[in-house]
Amino acid sequence: YLGRKLLSISISDIASMGGIPLYAIVNIGLSGKTKVREVEELYDGLADCCRDFSVTVVGGDTVFSGTEFFDLTLMGECKTFMLCSEAKPGELVAVTGTFGDSRAGLEILQKGGREKTYLLKRFLNPTPRVKEGVEAAKLGVKCGTDVSDGLVFNLYTIANASGVAVYLMKERIPISGELLNFTGSFEIALNYALFGGEDYELIITFPETLQDKVESLGFRVIGEVKNGEGVFLNEERLPEKGYDHFKT
Repeated sequence: YLGRKLLSISISDIASMGGIPLYAIVNIGLSGKTKVREVEELYDGLADCCRDFSVTVVGGDTVFSGTEFFDLTLMGECKTFMLCSEAKPGELVAVTGTFGDSRAGLEILQKGGREKTYLLKRFLNPTPRVKEGVEAAKLGVKCGTDVSDGLVFNLYTIANASGVAVYLMKERIPISGELLNFTGSFEIALNYALFGGEDYELIITFPETLQDKVESLGFRVIGEVKNGEGVFLNEERLPEKGYDHFKT
């Protein structure tokens, strides 16, 4: 699973721009305590993901390190780009999939759970939305990103980069039945969905004239873009909260 995730989260970045992943470079640091079996299993997962998405590992480096690390750089190509800075007032906001599942899966793992439930798989083995990203770009969608750091946090990425406000409809936030069962509360599940992170779904904004075509790709409309700044849920401004790599 770690080998698959090492690649799939970078594939998600390529997908968020409407691109196709092509070539990967893998660098790993191994300590004297590293087990050969573990490295082989990591590369088995990496190879499986490469086959699934037609990616080729073209190089990299293996070094001795006091701390184990695994680093991957992925290259792809886009014929047309989706960017965070292209959202326009009057556009609709849509997403793929459901949110908050991965956070619940992480909690299950941290508490010692090992049964391969839906929620645990959503954390361990996310599915990059390459097809959806490519097809959205083909339709002429100009704005997109993936959700690695939390739905609200990544919506702020779009809002800040584009100089707009995003208004969400509470009843339209996609939440799985599995997450509802896990939390036992819609409000708790909603909090997971808004701020959880590592869902690796896509967000796009687009003109209303494209709604039918966008929804036929599997996207669900959850809000709209307006003049202003910030991200709102039913008119209430949400905190710019999520996973920030440069804060502890």
